[in-house]
Amino acid sequence: MRSSPAEAHRTWIRRHFTETGGILASATYQPYQRVWLRDHALVAQALLRWNFWPEVKQAAAFSARILQAEAPRMERAIQHSPQDPHALDEALHPRARYWPDGSWVQEPWAERQYDGVALNLWFLAEVAQRTGRWPVPLEVVEITARYLLHFWPTPCAGPWEMYETAVHTWTLGAVYRALNAVVPVVPEARQAAQQIRGFLEAHLTPQGLPRKMILHGQPVGWDASSLMLFLDFQVWPAQRAAPLLPLLDAWLSPDGIQLRRFVIPELGIRDTYFGGGVWVIPSVWAARIALHQGNPERAQRLLALLPPPSDPLPEQWPETAWDPAGRFWWHWKSLRENRGSPGPARPLAWSHAAVLNLLKDLEDHSS
Repeated sequence: MRSSPAEAHRTWIRRHFTETGGILASATYQPYQRVWLRDHALVAQALLRWNFWPEVKQAAAFSARILQAEAPRMERAIQHSPQDPHALDEALHPRARYWPDGSWVQEPWAERQYDGVALNLWFLAEVAQRTGRWPVPLEVVEITARYLLHFWPTPCAGPWEMYETAVHTWTLGAVYRALNAVVPVVPEARQAAQQIRGFLEAHLTPQGLPRKMILHGQPVGWDASSLMLFLDFQVWPAQRAAPLLPLLDAWLSPDGIQLRRFVIPELGIRDTYFGGGVWVIPSVWAARIALHQGNPERAQRLLALLPPPSDPLPEQWPETAWDPAGRFWWHWKSLRENRGSPGPARPLAWSHAAVLNLLKDLEDHSS
């Protein structure tokens, strides 16, 4: 019997699981053979939507382990005022990436990224809601929530590991979702979530369209990741993204179906990672938004462009690069770092999880 597309993507994701339940960003691309908290939580959320409980329980065990291990660090960090220049020292904060045994990855990287902590807290809250039991002590839930309550207005690196001196729309959306999820345990989180949404409305959505980030006091850039605020982060309803999607298409799409990650026209900057090709994940976000707005055709056309579910999904397609020089440089760098095999990462666990979410949305749409 042929497996369903969802089962096929589940199989690919399972190849990224480690013995501890940590999900590698990529099982084959050497620079990504680490557990990104962000990727881990979002992959686990997609598995939870499909009720793939064996994998969900494994992933929840890793999420709980990391938050419990980092709780003393988060509690110490809270003792610093956000205005204290030492408060943003990376050594005071949880990491963005871990080895499967839970130890820190010691490499030059922008490791202070609040979204990873927030998304794992949200994932564990969803598991608790489904099962009636938190996979982590409630004291850890409270400490993690207080950590996010304390630091959400401060800058950190964004979803693509960049601009650690900026405040990112994506990060605020992730923290908003996590705080709403823990209101039954931490009632004060409700007011903080409302404050975050108010901050987004006041500072990051001129003319009602969310910008990428606040940098040097100004909202700048357009980023496909802002679509998640209308999807799983539930800051605003999907219908409100109606004017945003064609704008992102104009800046980031070569064909009205696939999307690149970001552009910052105010600074003359566009994505150049592997030349800035189109990515699976942003393309899926756009398809999901279109579906929620009554346009299933975009989702179907994207699925037709993707390789069959039996094949691994990449991070991006470098042949769609808008910067050939950047593509060449990253290709050369990848050959050196990935045992002579070129990048980008393939398979990428998050790409398979993104498609799982799209398939679930299509299933829900047709029922």
